Amino acid sequence: MTAVACINKMGTTHSQACNNVTQEIWEWAVMRQNWLIASHIPGIFNVEADKCSRENSLHTEWKLNELIFKEVIYHFSYIPNVDLFATRLNCQTDNFVSYLPDPKAFAVNAFMLNWRGLQFYAFPPFSCISRAIHKIICDNAKGIIVVPDWPNQVWYSCLHKILVAEPYIILPSRNQLYLPMKLDTLHPLWEKLQLLACLVHGECYKA
Repeated sequence: MTAVACINKMGTTHSQACNNVTQEIWEWAVMRQNWLIASHIPGIFNVEADKCSRENSLHTEWKLNELIFKEVIYHFSYIPNVDLFATRLNCQTDNFVSYLPDPKAFAVNAFMLNWRGLQFYAFPPFSCISRAIHKIICDNAKGIIVVPDWPNQVWYSCLHKILVAEPYIILPSRNQLYLPMKLDTLHPLWEKLQLLACLVHGECYKA
């Protein structure tokens, strides 16, 4: 509603930041001889614009059970200060890095950051695990990464070359992972998904 009011009134006196953005928008429109009228569309009708974010919430925002997360950091005596692959819904630390722009995120796209010096926690999408391990090695970074215990994967041997300590095994269970926006949904692999929480450091790697 704030955005609608700012656009339609061509600015605001309540927020300098909002007024600056509004001015940029109107200057862009005037240069192209366009006139803007903003209106609010209730979320229930805004299906196309909200499609990606809604699908993301239901299918990709799996979160490690908080009690298990606490067991992991206690086991390693290592407290992360940033969650590298998260959203406001499933972050394990106050600071988090999101995949898409998020007003509460510390940054966007973990792979665009230098991980060196960060005390990170990472539970990357399974398709990004190999890239995440490579990033840890290249940035000489140290932190906790959670991955499936899949010995046949190409990244598995590299992971073991950067271990600081023996992995913490997270056995399959119904409550191991959950969706913050749909608590009654079980992970499709919950019966056989054994996870490894690993304290790693890129400087341990030897080719």
